Amino acid sequence: MRAAYGFARGRRVAGARARSGRLPETVLDLCHALPFTARAGCGVDYAVSWRLSGQRLGFVRRHLLDAVVLEDGERPPGN
Repeated sequence: MRAAYGFARGRRVAGARARSGRLPETVLDLCHALPFTARAGCGVDYAVSWRLSGQRLGFVRRHLLDAVVLEDGERPPGN
């Protein structure tokens, strides 16, 4: 993870950034996958809570904000 930040103990890490000044593609891919993974985990938590509650649609009505937050995810850059 040091390469992602570009510094280690106050010194620049060689090769942390490509010569064009941008992060390497693997680091960018990781940065784009992280929010999706976190949102997917929240979705699984919501689905399990819904299933275990036994309230059917009553659960969705009582936890509407949770459902809206799950749906209102950020779009990937360029879309």
